[in-house]
Amino acid sequence: MLAEINFTSIFGRFHPALVHLPIGILLLAFLFELLSKTKRYKKLKAAVRPALFFGTLSAVLAAFSGYILSNEGAYDDELLSQHKWMGFATAGLAFLIFLFSSKSFALPKKDQRKAVLVLFFPLVILLMVTGHWGSSLTRGEDYLFDSGTDSLDAANTQKIATQRQPIENVSEAKVYDDIIQPLLKEKCYACHSSKKQKGQLRLDEIELIKKGGKHGEIFTAGEPKESEIIKRTSLSIEEKGHMPPRREAQLTSSDIELIKWWITEGASFEKKVKELSKREELTNYLESLSSTQTVNSWLPIEEVAVADGAAIEELRSLGVSIGSVGGKSNYLSISFAGKKEVEQRDLELLKILSPQVIELNLARTTVSDDDLILISELKELRRLHVEHTLITDSGISHLQGCNNLFYLNLVETNVSDEALKIVNNIRSLKELYLFNTKVTKDGLQKLNSQIKMDTGGYELPFLATDTLIFGRK
Repeated sequence: MLAEINFTSIFGRFHPALVHLPIGILLLAFLFELLSKTKRYKKLKAAVRPALFFGTLSAVLAAFSGYILSNEGAYDDELLSQHKWMGFATAGLAFLIFLFSSKSFALPKKDQRKAVLVLFFPLVILLMVTGHWGSSLTRGEDYLFDSGTDSLDAANTQKIATQRQPIENVSEAKVYDDIIQPLLKEKCYACHSSKKQKGQLRLDEIELIKKGGKHGEIFTAGEPKESEIIKRTSLSIEEKGHMPPRREAQLTSSDIELIKWWITEGASFEKKVKELSKREELTNYLESLSSTQTVNSWLPIEEVAVADGAAIEELRSLGVSIGSVGGKSNYLSISFAGKKEVEQRDLELLKILSPQVIELNLARTTVSDDDLILISELKELRRLHVEHTLITDSGISHLQGCNNLFYLNLVETNVSDEALKIVNNIRSLKELYLFNTKVTKDGLQKLNSQIKMDTGGYELPFLATDTLIFGRK
């Protein structure tokens, strides 16, 4: 196990912690320099050079770790470039000031002191600008001037508020208007709409979709394999360039297949479902879109008291994202997307919020089978993400008491047919995701028919127009 640890990647993920050191230390060095000009605090001059040394060192480490982190992708290219080069410039200017503060530097002492003071002012500006671009990367481009509402809360609220509407007659539905556009609205508008245009791309208007972004067109009609939107969404979530960003709601395998199907059939913005060639593997999914369930019908009808503020703040301080579920609702959506380690304290705080938690995202975390014992005590829980974790059949057995659970994502976990016997007993369950699990076809045949399952692994039929593309693995 030790050999599998990528220490370079781990160092990169220390960037959010390291980046605060140069800000504090270099600003302190600037303050020392200013105060040392006064008679009362003249002796502080001796502290300026050590502060510059440690500030410069931490700036170099922060810049290097940030560069490593940037290679993981999932960030807007333009914002990332601005933040990265500003970070390098900050480290470089700090080093230059440190050199000017040296007694051995080839300048008269008086000129050296002037140079140090003069260069400190652009350094402070660089620190502010670099910090701004960094916050824009993680919190959104409008973070500095937003209304004050927690940006993550707003994002979570938007995700839930844009659940796709059921379609009355799928055969008569327009493929783009009724299927593709609602999908884009739910999964892509947060970064590519009138409010925000990452990569200069907007997906909220047909003409803008056709135009594409700064990297060109996002699809080639009839050629899904050549279409940028398919390439980006099909990348591993760990790869640079994968979309949506890993901290956002991901497209399911069915979502991607729907977009592939639409592009394969010519990417028409006018045609109806009945006018396109039928895809057998998408039949069940298309039929599920006519579900009589109304938008947000999974939300509790009863009102609930305001959640414990202290517990919410402590979870947020630990890197957990918490958002309210629509409007003035006191129900909560909680995501561990920014915190891989799930600890006992986290679970204890979740328990305090039990009456309010209806959505919990533990994907790609260290959550264990035993942890699901406590999670099963979240009696109002409706949606649970445990994909890409080490959860097994044993863990799923603890969820039998979750009488309100209707969505369960088990993609890339170690569950088998035994887990299906267990989920059959969860009467409220409506959606189950099982791609890359140990579940067999025989096991799926015994699954409760009321549960809509997605096993992924779709393949496009080979067309005469297809070409082979060879590339390095």
